[in-house]
Amino acid sequence: MNINQFGYRQKTYLKFLTIAILIILPGLFFFYPSFQKTKGFYPVENREPTLSPKINYHLFKVEKGWGYEISIKNRKFIRQETIPAIAGDKGFSSSDEAEKVAKLVMQRLTNKQNPAIRKSDLIELNIDHN
Repeated sequence: MNINQFGYRQKTYLKFLTIAILIILPGLFFFYPSFQKTKGFYPVENREPTLSPKINYHLFKVEKGWGYEISIKNRKFIRQETIPAIAGDKGFSSSDEAEKVAKLVMQRLTNKQNPAIRKSDLIELNIDHN
């Protein structure tokens, strides 16, 4: 084997290796995040479930009627001592009324909607707001 032939083969090999690295390396960086998400490629441990957070309500008696409190993951999120969407500081006349509104707020939070209560919501739920 001639030295010139060996040098030619070595140069060809290095060119092939360089091209292969230039093609494979960017591909690995591009696809790496998607490989990471699959359970088969990397073990996924200590991850919290991606379910909606636990939402609870609690009814309580106030001086002027009833109110409700909404908790998310056992942390107080909303404390409503008066009827929302009306002027004044009137509480709900019964625990049933407070519960209806609390459940509506919980439903909206679960569906990732604005939990604000409007006068039309009070009318739909037959809440005495006068």
